[in-house]
Amino acid sequence: MSAFSRISNAFFGTIANRLSSRLPGYNGSHPHDVRRALSDPKGNLRLYVSLDELDELVEFAIASYHGTPHTGLNNVTPLEAMEYFLRGRQQLLTWLPERHRRNLCLLQSARRCQVRAYLDKGVRPHINLYGVRYTSDVLACSTSLIGKRLLIYLSTDDLRSVRAFLDGRTELGVLDAQGAWRVMPHNLKLRQEILKAKGRRRPSAAFDASRIEEYVRKKFHKKQRAPAGQRPTCPTWCAFSLARRQCERPRGR
Repeated sequence: MSAFSRISNAFFGTIANRLSSRLPGYNGSHPHDVRRALSDPKGNLRLYVSLDELDELVEFAIASYHGTPHTGLNNVTPLEAMEYFLRGRQQLLTWLPERHRRNLCLLQSARRCQVRAYLDKGVRPHINLYGVRYTSDVLACSTSLIGKRLLIYLSTDDLRSVRAFLDGRTELGVLDAQGAWRVMPHNLKLRQEILKAKGRRRPSAAFDASRIEEYVRKKFHKKQRAPAGQRPTCPTWCAFSLARRQCERPRGR
């Protein structure tokens, strides 16, 4: 077993022990695990955890782990151990290079999207992903790829662009969303809400950016009217705030 496998197994084991086993619907480590029966929500959908809530719980579990004394570290917390090595022994942290941080989306499973084109109508090669058309200068000129499937890697936190690979793992490059979707920062949740508000109709390539701005403003004012204790702190709310700030920037900047 490689060092990376040991670290990843230890990480997911910690998440399971400190978080997953305490949540409704936990499946346990095997079919006869008693925790499976104890965590059964018995059809009560209100007990299920949403994706946004799970994201916050995982972040809290990791932060809590770093602040909890560890027997393998002589009963000090991981943060205290890190401070000792940094200040006491003058050791340097290992940072992930910036070029590798931009490739974190490659750790996820790829989606397969078929290249489409309607040359008789003047529509050049592209792919459709989550109701939006994506293409690039390279793909638009690659008529030989029409009908073939590409491997698409994406970050659900910013869908303005995705990365495309051929089946042979040869990178085709970055594909940009068309229309206003390429301009406005947005995540998958925000896009789904906008498309849902439009009656689940696929937007055209000339989709007006004012539609996104109008939607974001309505959602922002709706959340602002809610009591302070009931305002969401999930990533979706952060996306709304980010998009609102983007909308309020002066044109041309």
